[in-house]
Amino acid sequence: MMDVHNIVVLNNTTLGPEEVHEQYSFTTLRHPPRKIDLFEKFGNAPETIWRSFSDVAANQPYQLTLTKEQLEPHYWFTKKLLSYASQFVYIDLCLITKEDICMLVLDRQPQNDQHIRDLLQAEIDFKQKCSNYIFHRIEYAPNLENYDREKYQQIVNIYNEIR
Repeated sequence: MMDVHNIVVLNNTTLGPEEVHEQYSFTTLRHPPRKIDLFEKFGNAPETIWRSFSDVAANQPYQLTLTKEQLEPHYWFTKKLLSYASQFVYIDLCLITKEDICMLVLDRQPQNDQHIRDLLQAEIDFKQKCSNYIFHRIEYAPNLENYDREKYQQIVNIYNEIR
């Protein structure tokens, strides 16, 4: 079996890119791919996103670690990137998330009931979008051991109302 050299990591946690790189290994290559920031060279403007990706793709092997918040303003690019990464054998699409949608929302420290509803709806929508793609690997981030159980229960209650 051929080891894939290029990796797109969709980070759906509150971990930063450096933490993702330290905690998760998505390859067994002796010389792992370079961890590249898609927006570092040309910025996050919609008119430069394809130029940024072309630059990254020219410097293989690579690992892109992106959050849904970074990709949100780039709908068409996101759709094409995730399709591309999930369909071709020389690139892996990986997801880092949590099994419990309510824990994901708790990690984002919602301020009030409406904020909780908005975050829950965003996570539900994100989960639905992810079902359109084939992920080579899904990693589940651990839950915090010490968390606000009352806040968590509030989030669970609102989640049950939404569903």
